[in-house]
Amino acid sequence: MGFLMLIGAYTNLFETAVSPFTTLGPLAIVLLISFVQEGVTDLRRHRADRLTNMYKCVVMYDAFAAQGLEKAETLLNGEDVVVENDSGIDTNSPRTTISYNICKRADIMVGNFVLVRNREMVPADMVLLASSVDGGSAYIETSSIDGETNLKLRTCPNYASAGSEYKVPKSETLEMATKRLTRLSVLGVPEGLPA
Repeated sequence: MGFLMLIGAYTNLFETAVSPFTTLGPLAIVLLISFVQEGVTDLRRHRADRLTNMYKCVVMYDAFAAQGLEKAETLLNGEDVVVENDSGIDTNSPRTTISYNICKRADIMVGNFVLVRNREMVPADMVLLASSVDGGSAYIETSSIDGETNLKLRTCPNYASAGSEYKVPKSETLEMATKRLTRLSVLGVPEGLPA
């Protein structure tokens, strides 16, 4: 509307009795207030994201690669888990040592095994691979993502259906889950597969 008034005021196409600034002025003020409000909201969201990314979480590492990282002393009494290489893959080392270390959420990489305990916030997009609950299941709340407050059931994959003879035990300890996940992943073969 303001642009039509500008055309009428500064050209001979048509006559207008109202100044174009009576419409463009208030419109500009409303847009300016809207832009400032969006900028403040984005700044608050950025600060909240930065704070969330600084929270600590527990990640499973090969003990050799984790040198210099802070150990999670509350897990397994701070002891490393030694996993024997009985997968049939020919490797240079007969065993792998796994440790649980503390890192910031911002330092989580694709492929990391992250330990999430009861009532903890899930620090990233994750696939549930082990759970201390019978049947390998867990209930999660997704209210911060989609606003739904009801709990959703997630279950560990059944490796037997993928062609393996392995079945997820009815319940397993942290040490058992560590050994199982190490044998299923590249952590069990840190130097890679031989050519």
